[in-house]
Amino acid sequence: MRHNVISKVTQGCILTAGLIISATTQAWNPKPVAQPQNNSPETAQIHFIGGLLTTPCALSVDSTYQQVDLGQISVKNFRNAGDRSPGVTFTLRFQDCLMGAHAYESDIGHSGYSDGNQFSTGEQIVSLTFTGNTVVFNSDLLKLNGAQGVGLRLSDSRGMQIPINKTMHNQYLNPGDNELRFSASLEATQKYVRADAFDAIININIHYF
Repeated sequence: MRHNVISKVTQGCILTAGLIISATTQAWNPKPVAQPQNNSPETAQIHFIGGLLTTPCALSVDSTYQQVDLGQISVKNFRNAGDRSPGVTFTLRFQDCLMGAHAYESDIGHSGYSDGNQFSTGEQIVSLTFTGNTVVFNSDLLKLNGAQGVGLRLSDSRGMQIPINKTMHNQYLNPGDNELRFSASLEATQKYVRADAFDAIININIHYF
């Protein structure tokens, strides 16, 4: 019995002590310290710049505008319609071409086959359209300003005619730098031609895929 009394007393003391501690904790309540307010916080700004290329190749600067001199050509070279002068070469240069052409073409060499389909093996493909004014009765020839009875015929590196105002056969461009060579020559449209200075302009639309 005495042991129980002591236990109760002890419990009462512990409880009392607990209450005292609790009361003391509540009684000591320091005031919050005022904090400085920063109405103008620091800021940082990062400006990103760059460029996104719209084409997988870059046409070199010296190819964007060219003046091709066909030289002084004698009218003696033109006896009949269809007679031509020697061709003069001009070049389109492409830089930094990427890999990854993925179009199917039946008329392009250096390609692979899969399930009967012909496809490129990593090169870019470029499509060219030469546009300009043509001779009235011969749309294969570019019209000249000046000399009469002649037009300008354009050919690719294989000597194949380049159609004017129509897309020509697609060309391969290997990764890196490339050159596409073409030639231009005068061609008689009639038996008699009239000598004079001449000039003509052709525009080239380039499409990559």
